[in-house]
Parts: sequence; C-alpha cells; structure tokens
Amino acid sequence: MRKSRFTDERKGAVVSEHAAGADVAELRLKRGIPPSALFTWRSRYSGMCVPEVGRLSSFESGFARPKVLLAEAVMEVAHLRDLPARSA
Repeated sequence: MRKSRFTDERKGAVVSEHAAGADVAELRLKRGIPPSALFTWRSRYSGMCVPEVGRLSSFESGFARPKVLLAEAVMEVAHLRDLPARSA
C-alpha cells in the first residue's frame, strides 16, 4: 500500500479547519490536498481532535502483529492438512 504524504495528525487538523468554516477550495490550495481527499478524510476523522487522531492510528497499528500471527498459523495448519497421512 502506498504511503500517504500526509500524517494522520495533519489530516485531522485539515478536517478540523474545514469544520471551523474554512472554504474547501482555499484549503486545497493552501495545504496541497488532492480533490477528493478532504471528503474522504472528513468521513474518517470528523468529530475528533488532533491528539485523538494520533491515538487512533497507533491503536490501529497495534492490531497488525496479531493479524500476521493468526494468518501464519492458519497457513501452517492448511499446509499440515495437505501433507499425506503417514502410514502406520
């Protein structure tokens, strides 16, 4: 997945600026935001202040390791089931 040029905290700051009444076109020019990004960010970060956005990203990244471990365990079980049964 491509890494974003904008941090989650910066995205949250832009969304809060928009909520405070800043014009969309002005924000896009001032911050260098892609056309539809503000609306995507608004759906994800609306109602959060900047520190909460940082905690959200760290909270979500904490789930990555257990997901990888689970996927590896599932693949190992599937591999073991495919091995031919030993004859006694």
